[in-house]
Amino acid sequence: MSLLFTIGFVISLLVVIVLMRREELFIPHKFAIGILLLWAIRFLLFYAKENYDLSSVPLLYIIDQNFFFLDGPLLLLYTNSLGNVSIKLKKVWFHFVPFFMALLLTLYTYAMISDELLNSIYQDASNQLEEQTFIPSFSEVVFITFIIIHNIIYAIISLKKVRVYRKAILDNLSTIAKASVDWLSKFIKAWIILLVVPLVIYFANYIYPIVDVEYLETLFITSLTLSAFYFGINLIEQRYVRLFQNIESSSEETNILNDVTTVDNKKELTIKDKEDFKKVISFMETNKPYLEVNLTLNKLAKYLEIKPNKLSYLINNNTEGNFYDFINGYRIKAIKKDLIETNEQIILIAYDNGFNSKSTFNEVFKKNTGLTPSQFRRQHTR
Repeated sequence: MSLLFTIGFVISLLVVIVLMRREELFIPHKFAIGILLLWAIRFLLFYAKENYDLSSVPLLYIIDQNFFFLDGPLLLLYTNSLGNVSIKLKKVWFHFVPFFMALLLTLYTYAMISDELLNSIYQDASNQLEEQTFIPSFSEVVFITFIIIHNIIYAIISLKKVRVYRKAILDNLSTIAKASVDWLSKFIKAWIILLVVPLVIYFANYIYPIVDVEYLETLFITSLTLSAFYFGINLIEQRYVRLFQNIESSSEETNILNDVTTVDNKKELTIKDKEDFKKVISFMETNKPYLEVNLTLNKLAKYLEIKPNKLSYLINNNTEGNFYDFINGYRIKAIKKDLIETNEQIILIAYDNGFNSKSTFNEVFKKNTGLTPSQFRRQHTR
């Protein structure tokens, strides 16, 4: 167990150091650092409780349970700050009310009980857990249940925030390789499984002891360590793009930079709308702006001398996709032509036509054609 604590602590701290050494620290970085520091402190406390006699500071026996009220809020604030890379955040304190309430309750309990009695209670509870005879009080059951529900709710809301951001980058960017947050969706889902589920089993075992506590603790700490590794590795690679104006607004759609309109339902186009879209198509075919790797909705709107929200409206209502699909459709069309007519290396053709990531290119090409680039070339050059 000590090895797992050490690995988790080192991973969390190393990623914090890497992030802190960056020239520019965005708001998502700050919340991510908060999450990693929380985990580092948790690993440190776990290590201390297993390897040292803390009878002189018994507060450390009971204070760590309060930190479980911080994971969910920090994760939500991180996901909610995506796209707000340079905006100062306010009014987020209420997310931490449960933590401070639990902390005050812990400090009050600590002040009312002598160190000797607290040590005795902790030792008795530890022995009962090992012997699987521990029976929690009603207040302990309520406290544990509240922690579990609290984290599940925050995880679900965080998933929704990630989906909002993902839709925003697809509506605004043509290249999303390092800005993609697909990994974060996977992490949150895994976090529910790797953190909350073991927590449920661990505490449920208090009430109905059926599993050796040592196995549960190993599972729980392993889950935390894996979470720190996966989260940390992806944080280092993640690129943030400002897409929203203010994290505090109650409507995500109104936050999108430049007032880009999100259109979920197709609307009947006017004759002028159809004419305007024809101009967009003509510009795309004549000037080939899709060759620009980092082409964005804002840039294309500027080239066309129309408002970004108007361009977004035209694309969403005239095509089956979003801005990302629209631009990459042109890139794939040009690449297909080059694959048939030239013997140029495939990856060079992709780079020449606006892609800057091999994995993204292969994914988009397969989505558009149902074939890999190599399969397409062989099929059309016989």
